[in-house]
Amino acid sequence: MKRRWVAVVVLSLVLVFALIPKLVVLPSVTRQIRAELQQEFETTQVEVRLSAPWGWELFFGYLPGLEINMREVMAENLVLSQVDIQGEGIKFEPRTLWQEWSLDYQSAENLEGLVTVNEGDLNTFFWQEVDPNRNLQLEIHPSGMSVIGKLALWNTELDFTLHGLVEIWQQSNLRFVPQNLEVQATRVPPFLLEVFNENYDFILDLSVFPYPITISEVLMEEGQMLIKIGVLQ
Repeated sequence: MKRRWVAVVVLSLVLVFALIPKLVVLPSVTRQIRAELQQEFETTQVEVRLSAPWGWELFFGYLPGLEINMREVMAENLVLSQVDIQGEGIKFEPRTLWQEWSLDYQSAENLEGLVTVNEGDLNTFFWQEVDPNRNLQLEIHPSGMSVIGKLALWNTELDFTLHGLVEIWQQSNLRFVPQNLEVQATRVPPFLLEVFNENYDFILDLSVFPYPITISEVLMEEGQMLIKIGVLQ
C-alpha cells in the first residue's frame, strides 16, 4: 500500500513538472508578446494564440504555431483596420525567452499575414502626408483607386478624377500608378496625365513591422484593400 502511495505521488510530481511549460511558460510568453504588440502599434485590440502541445518546445527555440489578430493598428500615421498573422514552424533564440519572456524571431517554415486598409483611414493618411488642405479624396474600388478633386483652369474650377492602379513597389511599398485622367467626365490627352504623374506619385510604406516584410499581393475591394504580406527569411 505504501509503495502504491509513493508511486502515485511520484507520478503526480512528474506530471506537474511536465505540464509547467504548458501551464506557466506558454501563458507568460503569450502575455508578453501581447503587451509588446500593444505598445508597438498603440492598440489594445490584440489577440495572441501560441500553439505548443507540451510547451517544452519553447525551451528548444521552436514554436509549432502562432496566430495574431490586431484591430485599429497604428503604423506611423496610417491606421490599419485589421492585421491577421499566421505562422508555422517558427524558430527563435531560446536565451531571449529566459531573459525577457519574449521571442527573438530567427526563421519560420511559413509566416504570412493579411493587412486591411479602409478608405477612410487611407484618406486621413493622404491628407496628413500629401494634401493638408483636403482638396482631394481617394476612392478604393475593385478596379483600382481614384483621386477626386478640382482643377483650376483659366479662373474656372473643373472637377477631375484621376484613375489608377495600386502596385507593389520595392517589396514592402505600395504605389499609386495613374492610368487615365477625366476632366468634367471627359478623358484628356496622355500628355496631361504625365503632369499629374509628377504631382500625385503616392507611395504607401508598410515597412513598419518589427521584421522585414514582403508584399505578395494586393486585393482591391469596394472601400478597402487587402494586402497579403510575408516575412523575409
